[in-house]
Amino acid sequence: MPKLVAASVLCIALALVSCGESQKNDVAATRDRIAEALDDVRASVSSGNAGRVCAELGTGARDQVSRLAHTNTCLEGVTMLLKGLKTGRKGTRMPNAEVSKVKISGRGAVATLDVGGESIRLPFTEEDGRWKLDSFYGLNPKPSVAIP
Repeated sequence: MPKLVAASVLCIALALVSCGESQKNDVAATRDRIAEALDDVRASVSSGNAGRVCAELGTGARDQVSRLAHTNTCLEGVTMLLKGLKTGRKGTRMPNAEVSKVKISGRGAVATLDVGGESIRLPFTEEDGRWKLDSFYGLNPKPSVAIP
């Protein structure tokens, strides 16, 4: 009987350790996927492809774009914003952002980004199997660096 108890405890301990490793792997994979999502948005903005920018954004961010630009759709809003950004400039550049931390909660995540020496926290959502920026407003208690 003691051997059975010891074996059961060992199985439970191994399961818990495996579960912890799985969570670490999930966070690392999510951090990489969020970094990829940011790169995709950056490339779409840099190329001036408004349709692609909207496709790379989550529902919340698409709604913000149309509200902030006073347009009916994300596409109209991004098109207008890209034209404004390119006035007097050669191309449009977004700042580099390094994903330093990720906290996952269901189909949502909050990523801590290091941008130009500042840390900001932005919400992401998983839509259609991909992580997408869900809001342009940082979750920092103090004013944060804006990502255009």
